[in-house]
Amino acid sequence: MLLMFAFDVVVVAIGTAFGFQIHAAGLLLLCIVLALLMATMAAFSIAAALTTKDINGFAAIINGLNLPVLLLAGCCCPSRSGRTGCGCWPISTRCTTRSRPPGSWRAGALGAPAVWHAFAVLVPLCAVVLGWATSVVRTAVA
Repeated sequence: MLLMFAFDVVVVAIGTAFGFQIHAAGLLLLCIVLALLMATMAAFSIAAALTTKDINGFAAIINGLNLPVLLLAGCCCPSRSGRTGCGCWPISTRCTTRSRPPGSWRAGALGAPAVWHAFAVLVPLCAVVLGWATSVVRTAVA
């Protein structure tokens, strides 16, 4: 997670150089959402790798999940009307725009429903995946 946050710091620093105004509370909230997503994906990858015990099976699972997510990620981008195509996506633009300061392009409130929808999806998902990964690691170690 620290490596991923290092890349995030670089992106924010470059954005700041180009005039991005940092909203500290929004950036902190976004870091928490990203940490939940990173922990979920890392735990899922480890558990899937230990479950399949074969690089070909693991690659099929990861690519089978990543490819649709990558192709569907475009529905999270705002259209000219400002609406996103996918309201159920945890890291939708409706959530990430809440991290921008008031007065900036497509700014929103930190307490907006989209922010809490992201938490409502990611917290239980992270808990379930971490529980599954923990049981898989315990079985593999025992």
